[in-house]
Amino acid sequence: MPAELLTPENGPNQWKITFLYILLTDNDFDKPLAGEYKAVFANADGENSAAFTVTAGNAPDFHDKPHIVQRDNGNVIVIKVRAKSHLEMKAEWFKDDKPVKFTDRVKAVVKKDDKDKDGFQFLLEITGPIKEDEAKYKCIVKNSEGQNQQSLNLVFD
Repeated sequence: MPAELLTPENGPNQWKITFLYILLTDNDFDKPLAGEYKAVFANADGENSAAFTVTAGNAPDFHDKPHIVQRDNGNVIVIKVRAKSHLEMKAEWFKDDKPVKFTDRVKAVVKKDDKDKDGFQFLLEITGPIKEDEAKYKCIVKNSEGQNQQSLNLVFD
């Protein structure tokens, strides 16, 4: 991605840094773009510069979309999220954007993913589901380099 040329804006002593905005909002940003950058500002009165570092981490990735599994003839509903990372991960569950309150009936379970050595299954198990369990559920999976999230709506027919 080429940097844009710095151009004067609103007078000879005011400059706009357009390449920095493009770099930080690029949806295809990846590790190769991370590194040290230097911006040089120049006009008829002289030159100045600023240095900055752009970093990119390895936030957890998801194998697929979250899905719902029923066990014990529908007496247990499991929301399953499969994520992978080379770093240790943890998950936070939310119900309608509020942290899930875990009880004997609502539990969070973490299991090693049998299909990926770097993967885990983050499960939200609801035993004896009731109408009040209908909601938008969100799972945020984090590691030391970032986070990612998935959500789904649980609706009973």
